[in-house]
Amino acid sequence: MRICKVLQTPGRHAYRLLSVVLDERLRVVGVVPLGDSPEGHVAQLLHVLATLRPSGPPATAAGPAPVLSVPRLFEPGLCRALMSYYDEHGGGESGFMRDVDGKTIGVFDHSYKRRRDREITDESLRKACMVRIHDRLLPEIAKAFQFEATRIERYIVGCYEAETRGHFRSLLHEVMPVTRGKRYAFLPFLYDETAARIRQENARFIENAPAGP
Repeated sequence: MRICKVLQTPGRHAYRLLSVVLDERLRVVGVVPLGDSPEGHVAQLLHVLATLRPSGPPATAAGPAPVLSVPRLFEPGLCRALMSYYDEHGGGESGFMRDVDGKTIGVFDHSYKRRRDREITDESLRKACMVRIHDRLLPEIAKAFQFEATRIERYIVGCYEAETRGHFRSLLHEVMPVTRGKRYAFLPFLYDETAARIRQENARFIENAPAGP
C-alpha cells in the first residue's frame, strides 16, 4: 500500500512517499521508503514479503476450541533463546489438575499427558516475553474477545519429546504424540482482575500441584 507521510516542520509541510506492508490482521510488518530507484523499492518490498510466512488458503475450523491465531508473536531469535534456555536447564515432569473429593489436586497420568516443563527465572528473558505479549497479543485478544487481560501466571517452556512420545490428550489443548525430535511451547496463562479475585477465593480448594494446566 503506497501512502504519503506528512512531516511537519516550522512553517511548512514535507511529503515522503513510502510503502507500508500489512499482515492479515492489519499489523505493520514493514515500512519501505520509495527512494530514488523504483526498481530498488520493488526489490526491498519483495524482500519484506519473502520473509513473511505464507498464510495459506482459507480453511474452516476443524474443532470447537475458541482459538485465536496470532502469527509472528515471538520472532525466531526469541524462540531460539527460549529453546536454548530449556536445553541448558532441562525440565521436570508436568502433571495436570483434577477434582478429587472436592479438592483440585495435581496428578500424573502418562496415558493422558506426557511433557516436561522448565520455569523461566531469567528476568531479561521473562521481560522479553512479557513485552511481546503486551504489545502484540493483548490488542488482538481485545479485538477478538473484548477481554482485557491484566495478569500473567507463570513463565514456562514446555517440551514434548519423541523419545517419550510426548502428548497431551485434552479437547482444548490436544498435542498429538511427537514421533520425531522435540516440540517446544511457551505456556503462560492470562487473566483479568475479576479472575484474580475468583482465584484467591478458590485457593483453599487447591492442593500443592505439579506444573502444568
